[in-house]
Amino acid sequence: LVSWASCCCHKEARTEEREEEGGRAESITWWQILSTPGMLVCVAGMLVAGSGWSWYTASLEPFLKQKYEISSSQTGLVFMAFGACDSLCSPMVGCLTDKGPDGLHAIVSGNFLIFLGFLFIGPVPPLRSLASLELTTVSLGVQGLGSAFTYIGSLVFMMRAALGAGLPDKEQTRAMVSGLWVISDCAGGYLGSQLGSLAYDTWGLETGTMMEGGVILASVVLVSLYTALVTRTREGDGGEEEARLRHSDHQVCDYQSIK
Repeated sequence: LVSWASCCCHKEARTEEREEEGGRAESITWWQILSTPGMLVCVAGMLVAGSGWSWYTASLEPFLKQKYEISSSQTGLVFMAFGACDSLCSPMVGCLTDKGPDGLHAIVSGNFLIFLGFLFIGPVPPLRSLASLELTTVSLGVQGLGSAFTYIGSLVFMMRAALGAGLPDKEQTRAMVSGLWVISDCAGGYLGSQLGSLAYDTWGLETGTMMEGGVILASVVLVSLYTALVTRTREGDGGEEEARLRHSDHQVCDYQSIK
């Protein structure tokens, strides 16, 4: 009922907006969205984050039951740590993204937190002596916090990148970017559940999470390199603009002295 009321309230405004854009509307292609600078980097980050939460969905319960002899209800409480931290931290991450770091820094921070979670969820073979049920639960919570950073940061950056590339600020652009964001998450979830289950059957949970952690760390390095490149490009453009303004000021001063 709330959704229906909302649609009724905004229907007239949307109709007027479409009528205003009727003559000058231009169709946007998927190639324009995908070729936007930084878009594929965000897609890669989302694929990895999506595979992270689904990597152990089929394998963590039998692992915990075998190692700690806990019941299904207790296993559900352990799994709840991820969703609880993600839900509770998402509003705070949104506020931080609005006031502080941009989307790329949020993706780097989020995927690095997910990587830390994967180190200790089993934990990985070199840290096996630290294994405990409490550590596994905390690791899931850390992954939930990292997912909040990555999901919000990637969506924010993808939207800004599309509009910054000159694509029109209209409903079609926002819908296609949001759709690409959802597709990236779902594709990552599909790959994570399949490959995670295969890794568990072949090598076990500890080794499988170590392999996935390596992939996540590689995504952190990739996005960090792109972030450094973007920052250097912005600084270079800012320096050129400042030099141009100074040159213009000198010309104005010379002209005034000649007068």
